This record gives sequence, structure tokens and C-alpha cells, in this order.
Amino acid sequence: MCHSFTPVPVKSHHIVKPLVAQGLKTCAHVSVRLDGVRKGLQQPYDGPYAVVKSGDNLYNVNIKGKLVNISVDRLKPAFVAANRDIKIPSGKKLVKVIWNCHIRRNLSKLLAFELDFSRM
Repeated sequence: MCHSFTPVPVKSHHIVKPLVAQGLKTCAHVSVRLDGVRKGLQQPYDGPYAVVKSGDNLYNVNIKGKLVNISVDRLKPAFVAANRDIKIPSGKKLVKVIWNCHIRRNLSKLLAFELDFSRM
């Protein structure tokens, strides 16, 4: 009777997938979490740094001229201001685009502010 028993396949219930930020797969720049003890008022993330190559678990990031492999656990997407040449209109106000980020369903949202030169 004991010879008819077969072992049960082992299941791993403790494997946890890392939480990946929503825009991480499509972003061109990332912020890197600083591990270790921080001083008072020190920011938890450093960056933004350019992404050279992205994978499932590791990203190849250019940090100060060196290519470093960093786990997705330590990364979050960084949205960098668009570098555009903006011409000053003939009026007294200048509208400057400061942010171009992708939000839900790949819609672009432009945030802008106005500089009033008449007060200066």
C-alpha cells in the first residue's frame, strides 16, 4: 500500500513579482532609488538618467558616462522637459512648454505657464 503513493509536485507560493511603474517600459529617462541610510532631507531618488537598454528585470542606464545595470525594483520613470526652441511672440507674454508627459491611453498633456514681461 505504501508503494502506491507518489510525491506531490512542489509549488512555490512565495515568489513575488516586482512592482513595475506604469510608464517604465516606454520612458527614455529614469530616476534611481538610493539604497542605504539617507541623511536628513536627502532625496530618495537620484537622476534623471538616460536609458540605454531595457529588459524585463534589468535596465542598462548611463550614469555619469558609465553604463550600469540596475534592477527594475530601484527605478521609476522620469519625465524630462522637452527641449524646444520657443520663439517670443510679438506681444508681451511668452508661453513656455515645460513638461511633455504621456498619461493614460498614450494621450499627451502639455503643461505650460505664462511669463508676463510687462511687470519686469
